[in-house]
Amino acid sequence: MVAAVLKKQMTDIAGGLGKTAVIVVMCMAAVSLAPLKAFAVLQDSVWVVTFSPGESLESKLKKAAHVRPSDAQIAWMHRERNAFMHYNMNTFHGADWGSGSEAEKDFNPTQQNTDQWAKVLKDGKFTMVVPTVKHHDGFCIWNTATTTHSIKNASVTTDVVDALHKSLATQGVDLGIYLSPWDMNQRDHGGLWKTSGYNAFFINQLKELLGGTYGAKGTIGELWFDGACGDEPTFYAIPWYTPNVWYDTIEALQPTAVIRLYDAFYFADDSRWAAVKAGTQKLQWRGKEIRWCGNEGGNGRADEWCVEPVFEQVFGSNEQNNTLGQESFYNNALGAVWYQSEVNTSIATDWFWHSQSYSNSIKSLSTLQTLYYNSIGNDANVLLNLMPDNRGIIPDDQINLLKKWNNWIDSTFTKNLAKGATAEASSQVVGHEADKIIDNKRHTYWMPSGTWTIGTSTATVTFTLPAAQSFDHIMLKEYVYDGQRVAGWNVEYQDGTGAWKSLVTGKKVIGYKRICKFNQVSASKIRLNITRSWDTPEISNFALYKTLSGIDTTQEDTSRTPTAIAPPLQTEPRSIYPKISVTGNRLAVDAAGLRISRIDVVGMDGRRVPLSMVSGAKEVSRTLTPGVYLVKLQTGDRTYSNKIAVSR
Repeated sequence: MVAAVLKKQMTDIAGGLGKTAVIVVMCMAAVSLAPLKAFAVLQDSVWVVTFSPGESLESKLKKAAHVRPSDAQIAWMHRERNAFMHYNMNTFHGADWGSGSEAEKDFNPTQQNTDQWAKVLKDGKFTMVVPTVKHHDGFCIWNTATTTHSIKNASVTTDVVDALHKSLATQGVDLGIYLSPWDMNQRDHGGLWKTSGYNAFFINQLKELLGGTYGAKGTIGELWFDGACGDEPTFYAIPWYTPNVWYDTIEALQPTAVIRLYDAFYFADDSRWAAVKAGTQKLQWRGKEIRWCGNEGGNGRADEWCVEPVFEQVFGSNEQNNTLGQESFYNNALGAVWYQSEVNTSIATDWFWHSQSYSNSIKSLSTLQTLYYNSIGNDANVLLNLMPDNRGIIPDDQINLLKKWNNWIDSTFTKNLAKGATAEASSQVVGHEADKIIDNKRHTYWMPSGTWTIGTSTATVTFTLPAAQSFDHIMLKEYVYDGQRVAGWNVEYQDGTGAWKSLVTGKKVIGYKRICKFNQVSASKIRLNITRSWDTPEISNFALYKTLSGIDTTQEDTSRTPTAIAPPLQTEPRSIYPKISVTGNRLAVDAAGLRISRIDVVGMDGRRVPLSMVSGAKEVSRTLTPGVYLVKLQTGDRTYSNKIAVSR
């Protein structure tokens, strides 16, 4: 899976990268300055650059234009479409978050069939699935020696991870792993929570999952570490977590793994951060990270950059910033890293299957079409959640929706209407002529000639079709194996009178893949204008597509629940915790599922900030002035409190 064209770029990287790319993803990633055992020359790697103190914005942008993905990041980028799979104890309790006190015997699927899951995934054209092998409640669906709160003591004792691994192998789909660091069972029953022993416990779980039982070295596709922890303040290090040790463990067991790190909450300790600012130390980045898109709704930014500036110590707090990656952030940036986005969302309104709410929760085809544009069509990958029910089977309505989604994708984006076109550029380099954009090859590209100056240089390519075509989509790709460079572009078409008219305007990012939809036009000449680029642009692909009429977009009847599905188990009230977060100077409180009777936000000077919340509200937010605040929420007989710091 490693592209031969990259060999010339990677010879200076210690240790090299293996032939098979493995992806290890952990929610909320951070740049680290701590020494890393697996890579001795991280600061000299192509996927990270450190700026010099006082460096000009233009110089920073030109350096950022040459930040490139690692082999493992490239392999993940090529996947495009991956699946989440939420299936665990919560499936049998009608909950998205459990409590850690559920009885092991409650895990009781009547028809569990991992062969069916694997076929659905293959037919859905997913390259990999990431199942929740342990969610926040701590129940493990593999044969673990670390806890009794596991499949070994369930009503059905089949090792789900082992069964799924074997089923996937028959379909050619890769296995990933979701492993929650937060463990309510250890908090309330196991005794290791808030002790150093918990870290050893967690590392042993990693070793069990990544050490060869569920796939040889270099075969597991993705490990997802959820950043949620309702017991601790957001954007602060958790003392009994040692993420860098986790990452070293992963490097040892899966050395080609891409890592979406857990601890985006801090960049490094204050002294190391000061050293980078002073120019005496360089940034370190593993070249394995992928980035959370910042929401769970399947939304993307207007411009989704693969290269991200490192401009403040609390790196992960910016993942919900809608303008992340823009040039303005480079004014105060200390460096830049390759950090492509992953858009994760569920096929239904919930993450786990809930019998009581499921019948009306499946999303529409139009929602999945929008998801495609927001992710794969917007320089990102998609991670779409599927939910087996409490029989242990993926329901038919999810399968039918996937079929319709794939039918729409295949019918729209298979026939390139620009095939057979000619291309003429304003200038070109020998070996990188304009026709390289339309030769349908991954590793060829057009590049204009001459010295490129940010802010003044521009370039154009005009495509002439053999005959006029009607189309409503355009697809562009940069040659990102050399970096992401384009920061401004538009497209025009020539109408029947010979006049040039705007078709796509106001765009900045192209990146690995950019798809834009517009009202259908008919033309034989189309012109791409590069209006801004951080260095000489390299464009590798151009395509035109048309939405076909007659595509079946009707939804299956999801108004009934299959009669074979039992109702959820009745349990004690589950331990749900509010999520309190700060993005920039904005406080956000998510209290979904809680009956809030009171909420107080108090500054350290005693002043109160008015903030009201409806019971069970998904989110309420407020902009705060800089300072330190104590946030308290009262629900029933329980009080939740969290100290937050607002810096700007």
